[in-house]
Amino acid sequence: MVIMNYEGNILTKTKSVIAKSWNDYTVFIAVCIALYLLRLLIAVVSGHHGSDITDHLVGAHGLIEGKLLYVDADFFYPPLHAYFQAFLLKTLGDTILVAKLPAIIGDAALTWALYHMGKRSSEVVGRQMALAYLLLPLSVLTSDVLGLFDSVAIFLMILGIHYFLYDSLVASSFFIGFGAMYKFFPFLAAIPMLAFLGVRKAWKNTFVYGVILLGTCAAIIAPYLYFDVQATLQDLVLTGSKYPDSFSIYNVLPLESTTLPFALQAVLLIAAYLIIKKYGLFADCTFESIALFVALFVMLNKNIYPHYFLWAFPFFAYWFISNEELGKLTLLMIVDTALLSLFWLNYGELVNSNILLPLTFQALNWAAIVYIIYRQRQKVQLSLRSEKSEVAD
Repeated sequence: MVIMNYEGNILTKTKSVIAKSWNDYTVFIAVCIALYLLRLLIAVVSGHHGSDITDHLVGAHGLIEGKLLYVDADFFYPPLHAYFQAFLLKTLGDTILVAKLPAIIGDAALTWALYHMGKRSSEVVGRQMALAYLLLPLSVLTSDVLGLFDSVAIFLMILGIHYFLYDSLVASSFFIGFGAMYKFFPFLAAIPMLAFLGVRKAWKNTFVYGVILLGTCAAIIAPYLYFDVQATLQDLVLTGSKYPDSFSIYNVLPLESTTLPFALQAVLLIAAYLIIKKYGLFADCTFESIALFVALFVMLNKNIYPHYFLWAFPFFAYWFISNEELGKLTLLMIVDTALLSLFWLNYGELVNSNILLPLTFQALNWAAIVYIIYRQRQKVQLSLRSEKSEVAD
């Protein structure tokens, strides 16, 4: 009995200490700084890993040498990362740590953005969102070990969503367009936002939003198209079909065609999103609703590399944290990271040869999505009953 009481006291004290990291503002800031410095140390110690950052450096070094992206230097991404990385390399020195700095800076910016987005729900939700990202093992591997730059593009996407929901359509469309020129994924967030404006028949706003978004992209990409359309499109668009399916649903249900999965993906994505929206499970103009569309795209995408799952993290984190289910989020992120990390052991050979790994990943995350839909359905029904009860009274 004494041992059980002692263990109970230890557990209670541990929970109290952990809760201080988001209940006490000073402790929250201190923990964030400590975690960020720890991640920086990991970036220093881990050195150079993976082939992706080598590909990124081809673009950055090409710019430093006066070459033109896509024409003289192969670069399979929109141009902004190459410029950011080249600027840092030129300014701070050509080292692997500096090459990782865009991702490391992106981590700080994304942590700040997640905090402010979550803060719209409550201060505690904002703090927990920030801590959840800093503690996410997958983000440590992606940014600090491998130096992949998704955190920068996700930050710009979240910034665009924030401005759309609370401040300015002009700023939103600019940041979504700017983010898309860092990595194409922010375009996904624009789809439900434009659909919302269209449903509201806000045609002027829809037009302005589209013009600024596309104008931002055109201003950045047009010079490359001017010098060599074929080389630019070859690097940016036509390289995607050569990659393996990895954790994709199409690895679980293999299709012989290389083009059919992309068409099927679009159909399934729109169908799934419309079905969920039909039942009123997520309000039209909320962070959850927009982030859900991005998360569904990731889960239905033909290619799912480990760092792609970071784009689904904001949806899962916001929903579980705002619904006070932090434990479930923690379990989901730990298991996902463990599964996804297996890809990096031998660059996908294990995952693509073992059906159980993508099957487990898909089953786990679709179960999480179904659970969220079920819980949302319960909330809607409870709200309707409450309204009927008030009318009856």
